[in-house]
Amino acid sequence: MRRAFPFFALAAFAAPAAASGISGGVEVASDYRVRGLSWSDGRPAVTANARVSLTDAIDLGVTAASLRGSARHGGADALIRPSLRYFRNAGAVQFGGGVTGYLFPGHSGLRYVEGQALVGTLIGPAQFWLSADYAPRQDAIGGDNLRIAAQADVAVPMTPFTVSGSIGRSSGSVRDAVYARRLRPEGSYWDWRLGVDHVTGPLRLGIAYTGTDIGKTPPGRFVDRDTGHRVTVSAGLSF
Repeated sequence: MRRAFPFFALAAFAAPAAASGISGGVEVASDYRVRGLSWSDGRPAVTANARVSLTDAIDLGVTAASLRGSARHGGADALIRPSLRYFRNAGAVQFGGGVTGYLFPGHSGLRYVEGQALVGTLIGPAQFWLSADYAPRQDAIGGDNLRIAAQADVAVPMTPFTVSGSIGRSSGSVRDAVYARRLRPEGSYWDWRLGVDHVTGPLRLGIAYTGTDIGKTPPGRFVDRDTGHRVTVSAGLSF
């Protein structure tokens, strides 16, 4: 449900759907950050998602998020993110893939699509992931975009806490430098995240530190100031 796709998006690949075949949730966060970049101009945001199992390995979902007139996305107030996913277990190895659309109501020229692939394994209370997210060449993002990332989620034994950390590298070709700044403000960059979540039943409380190696970016179209280090807090409710 959060940050497209650090902790919750990766964990969701591994989590089975609810017994009814339908799952979802809502979340309030102090900032809606994606790969170290704010998508809500550094302001609080609300997200909601729902997912339906089509088979034991394939599910269909949608996420909606408030963007608060995001400068990064041309003043868009909302994001709608439909996705189709596939996930399987092969012994100790888990693998999956999918396709996600990014739609910005009222801003049809900014929509784009992205594919995902990941592989992971569980060792004791720790889950490890390698993932690749690729958006092929599209006018809306000024070229193509590839992010390679590694992530670890560790459930602290005998407690309701989970510690997670990730690091990623985004790169790609540039055909239109203005539109390319949406996803890569200064070309290729690194992002990282360290978070702690407390889960009690359907309620989750979280705190996370995110950062990038992006320097101070000059003002311009599809650019905002929130590309650096930030501590965020969030609260979510799942069903």
